[in-house]
Amino acid sequence: MKTTTTLLMALLISAATVSKVSAAAMTFTAKVTDEYNQPVENAEAVLVSPETRQVIKAKASANKGEYLFENVCCGNYILSVSTADKKHLETEKVELKGKPQHKDVKVKAAEELSSKL
Repeated sequence: MKTTTTLLMALLISAATVSKVSAAAMTFTAKVTDEYNQPVENAEAVLVSPETRQVIKAKASANKGEYLFENVCCGNYILSVSTADKKHLETEKVELKGKPQHKDVKVKAAEELSSKL
């Protein structure tokens, strides 16, 4: 009986943990445009943990400059966007809360960014 009770408790704790993890996962979308409000195609968006600098998710843009990140845990991230030829680059802080979110990102020419650094 004691073994059954222990096994049942372990199963309940596991189920509660899985439920919390899946409830915390969410969808995050972004649309990236250039300084002329045109979609940035063939670019990469990367979600990075600000604490560990670890890449959480990386996605290539669709032809309309759109990104879809699924099953992302709530929290703070750095969203970094760049084109393959590095002509455009942008980094923004993103706070993901408990519901699906969208972010519009405007990228600037690399020359503009280097003059700000």
